[in-house]
Amino acid sequence: MRKIGENIRFYRNLRSLTQTALARSVQVAPAYISQIEANQRVPSLKVTRRIATVLGIEMSVLVREADPRAQEGRLSDSEKLDLLRTLIMAIEGESRSTGDPDSATVTREGRDFVATELHSEPSYCIVLREFTSSAAFGRESDESAVECHIVLEGRVRVLNPGPGEELPVGSCRALSGAGTDRLSGMRGTRVISLYSPRVPVADLVETVDGAARAESDQA
Repeated sequence: MRKIGENIRFYRNLRSLTQTALARSVQVAPAYISQIEANQRVPSLKVTRRIATVLGIEMSVLVREADPRAQEGRLSDSEKLDLLRTLIMAIEGESRSTGDPDSATVTREGRDFVATELHSEPSYCIVLREFTSSAAFGRESDESAVECHIVLEGRVRVLNPGPGEELPVGSCRALSGAGTDRLSGMRGTRVISLYSPRVPVADLVETVDGAARAESDQA
């Protein structure tokens, strides 16, 4: 599997661009491009967008962890989750940086967790949850056709309807269709989630009630 730096180097060479020329077009230092291509640094979402624009390709092509010479094939389900995980991590990294006017967030504090909307479009949103006590989450809205939850740290269990498997840190759990699975986060856990279509942060916080707490405490 290839990393984003290798993909950038591949397409930069394909366009006959030097690192200095790419850096000038993207408005960053040449050393920064060198570090990215060596997989020593991960570019922010904003820089990744600029690089993709200069190279004349979609950003998803750069963040895909696959050989760019094999783009004709369709993405497998695992590759889709890998791509989604990479995009979400990039958005979280940019949104948590300081001094960036594009990184404005919306935060709501509930009884069991703090929810921060890191990125929002009409078609989807990305939310960071930081749990202050145990709580169930997932499937908060009937309008959400697809959900993807990534465990950043702590403990998360699957509820279906009782306590099930524990998800390891770094794993990704997709909830979609007519299933009934929910998830349970323990105190100190951090989870980053994608909802499509967008679910307002206020709705996510308000749906955590006594029943959800009792369901989670069973884990």
